[in-house]
Amino acid sequence: MKSFRRFKTQINELFDKPARWQLTRDSRGAVDYQSNVNGKDLVVVFDIIAPGTWEVIFSVDSEVAITGEGDGDEMRIFSTVLDIISDFIKNKDPEKLYFTAEKSPDSGSSRIRLYNRLVKRFATSRGYKLKDKDDVGWKVSYTLVKV
Repeated sequence: MKSFRRFKTQINELFDKPARWQLTRDSRGAVDYQSNVNGKDLVVVFDIIAPGTWEVIFSVDSEVAITGEGDGDEMRIFSTVLDIISDFIKNKDPEKLYFTAEKSPDSGSSRIRLYNRLVKRFATSRGYKLKDKDDVGWKVSYTLVKV
């Protein structure tokens, strides 16, 4: 049991080390953030798609379908994305957040499992709950609503 607690602590610490980021655009219907994670350009975009509903899209080096090369940057990238989402929530207080996770042939459903864990862990701590999860085969869409 002790080793599981240590493992859980290590996982939590991985998500506590985001890279530095900056807000690059804050207009009425779009908010953009940028970061550089070990030489990789990370862009997180929030677009309003309905009153109170914002879509979250992030890309690394202009690629939206992130496969993860196993080079160790994935956790730092996700940590940075989550930190940016927290800042967005604090400043914009959206009613709903919508995002998708694409399934890649290489990673199978591992990315979906990661997103499921991230939603479970971070949504509730930020005052949201999962409203809809729609699996259409090649992607899964998530809608989080403020509680």
